[in-house]
Amino acid sequence: MKIALCVFMSALFTPPSTSLFTPLPATATLTNCSATAASSWAALALECLGDRTVAQDQRFSRAVGWSKRVLGCNCASPHARANAAYVMSSVAISLDDLVKAERWLHYALDQNPRHSLAHTNLGDLRLRSSRPQEALWQSRRAIIADPDNSAPYFNAGSAAAVLKDWPVARIYFEQATRSGTQYIRMMAHARLGSVEVEADDPQAAEQHYRQALAYAPYHDEAVVGLAQLLLARKDRSRAQEALELLLQARQIHVNHSSVDTQLASAYHELGETTASCQVVATIHEYGGSKDGGFAAARCEKHQAARAWLARFQAPAEPPKPLAVPRYHVRDLSFRKFYTEYALKSKPVVIEGAAHSIAGKAPWTAQHIKRVCGSRPAMLKRRNVTSNGGWAQLEETTRESIGVVIDRLFGEDAESDGWHEFVFDWSISKFCPALVSTAAAACVRAL
Repeated sequence: MKIALCVFMSALFTPPSTSLFTPLPATATLTNCSATAASSWAALALECLGDRTVAQDQRFSRAVGWSKRVLGCNCASPHARANAAYVMSSVAISLDDLVKAERWLHYALDQNPRHSLAHTNLGDLRLRSSRPQEALWQSRRAIIADPDNSAPYFNAGSAAAVLKDWPVARIYFEQATRSGTQYIRMMAHARLGSVEVEADDPQAAEQHYRQALAYAPYHDEAVVGLAQLLLARKDRSRAQEALELLLQARQIHVNHSSVDTQLASAYHELGETTASCQVVATIHEYGGSKDGGFAAARCEKHQAARAWLARFQAPAEPPKPLAVPRYHVRDLSFRKFYTEYALKSKPVVIEGAAHSIAGKAPWTAQHIKRVCGSRPAMLKRRNVTSNGGWAQLEETTRESIGVVIDRLFGEDAESDGWHEFVFDWSISKFCPALVSTAAAACVRAL
């Protein structure tokens, strides 16, 4: 009956369409009104504001029409005026006109300092403007004014979460889950999941996310939070559950970067890298690359690895053997070797050169000791328990090459084996004399 009356009376008193917030001029003051009529109009304004059976524009227009009648009535009580101003603020918030919304809310609180809904809306405005401390204070005033109003509990929890005061946020969110509407309870459970994640209690967080999804299946915040927890378990069955949940949520939340990023991670966890990279490509197409940063980095590495491996794949036809020319060391001059093979990086086999290069000083242990025996070297040994290091080796002591050769080949060589040895020691850098001797002999041979 009230809704029907709201629709009928609104047709008579719909305000001009130029602006919903044009103030009533002084000549528009209603003289044929009473406090009782103004209270009824304020109630109708609240009724029209909450009427979800009509389109938003009509709903707002009717609510504003009744509110303006209240505000233009000299006999209206402060409570009725506060309700009308609250309606005007709610419409302004829905239209993202936050400046006018705040003015109406301050006017409502001037008329009725204990107006819980006005305190609630003002706390919501403080959250939107990144003023969480003020939002928390305003929400607490709303709770004091009306402890049965569930919205300020949720706003207070949200403000405490922004301030990273997790115990306080948990208290307010838990209260919202007990006394709120279904939507408030769903959102409070989703936020409690985030709070428990911060408190390092994944089991409690998973329970809250699942409770939120029981109220609203595939709610994006709860879906993303639960998927993150499931994937963090590093269990294939949990990853499969996360994948199925995200695929269903993706049908509702199209081009949702957070959902798609978790979907890419689920594919990656299940080893389906190609599918993961396809989702990442979709994120880039609609401009969600910031949220998909980690998944995108994984795909870049995957593509680089595939390109690297492709170089080593067997060609369609095996390569033909390359004919390498052979020369005896007596028949190949240095000029010909240098110009036709060395400069052109072409292979050549030189036969009979070993004896000529070694000459009268072959590279025996004693010859190396004579030339490089005084040079120091860092000894290394195998450490199979090491998690890092090249070839699982660790450095031990510094010793001369001569001592090392004696331990290995000398008369006093250790019979039980020696576990310390020279590894990755550059002869050309630390004992160039040995190399220069061989190089000179090679040149003489050519």
